[in-house]
Amino acid sequence: DNGAEGGDHNFPMGDADNRYENIGNASSYVYMGPRWAEVSSTPFTHWKSAASEGGVRVPFIVKSPVQISKQHGINNNFATVRDIFPTVMELAGIQNNQVYPTSSTKIKPSGFSLIPAFKDNTARIRPVNYYDFKELHGSRYAKTDEWKLVENSPSKFKSHGWELYNLKTDFNEQHNVYAAHPEIVKVLNDKYLRYADENGVVDFEQYNKK
Repeated sequence: DNGAEGGDHNFPMGDADNRYENIGNASSYVYMGPRWAEVSSTPFTHWKSAASEGGVRVPFIVKSPVQISKQHGINNNFATVRDIFPTVMELAGIQNNQVYPTSSTKIKPSGFSLIPAFKDNTARIRPVNYYDFKELHGSRYAKTDEWKLVENSPSKFKSHGWELYNLKTDFNEQHNVYAAHPEIVKVLNDKYLRYADENGVVDFEQYNKK
């Protein structure tokens, strides 16, 4: 789903009955407490609603009711929730063009089937030069397998614009190399702006100022 929940201070809790004896009942709403979301996301940076790895990188455990492969293990390639639909379609034997013919104006799924990864732990899910984008609650990123351009919501995370990280050598985003790689920043920024334009992305921070 997402990284560790860090929103306990963002919601009114006046109606919750959090007495010890009521914890777990429908009327309770209990969190771990301040700073524990950060601990739960270790070794990654930040938590739910952030575009940093602590907000978006989680394990995905799959058990199929039918045997797809005799191989079991871990595939470390990038996947997203968008991949579940095309995976189920393939398992059901439904071709994409049966649901989305060429003439269709429906929004087509943007995910990739996970079946190759189920059959081979080393199989890629996406093309080699694939770019992925995310935007939620004012946080956003553009990334490849190696590079990630990320900005978390300035109003929530006190960030100051784009940051650049090499996910191959710095997967927990500790060393911002934005200034050292302007050419990579430009490519990722241009790709993100095109994605935002094509998908009607609203600038959350600017919208909130209105």
